[in-house]
Amino acid sequence: MYEPLSGEITIDGLPLNSLDQEWLKGNITVIQQENVLFNETIFRNIAFGGKDYRNVTEDQIRDASRMAMLEDTISELPFGYNTLAGVGGKKLSGGQRQRVRVYDPMFLRTYLIDVR
Repeated sequence: MYEPLSGEITIDGLPLNSLDQEWLKGNITVIQQENVLFNETIFRNIAFGGKDYRNVTEDQIRDASRMAMLEDTISELPFGYNTLAGVGGKKLSGGQRQRVRVYDPMFLRTYLIDVR
């Protein structure tokens, strides 16, 4: 972990550097402003965010879609969840790529930190 140049980063009021580093790695997911998707369907890119991505169900994907507020975006895509994201996800806008990555913590059941 990087130390902040000024101020303090806390989780539930505890300084980040006082927490167990292994716990942090297992419980925090970082969603970067610029992110990359695989040249796969939206469904598979979302599923890849899960620990057991091979067994993710359509219901789980749809539930996460509602939580990430991505339903409207997916419904506007030519083939919905079966739309190919393109190399690096370039067939989607930056905001759409980021929202697809927001699924990761929902499947991993981790905290979410949005890095801007």
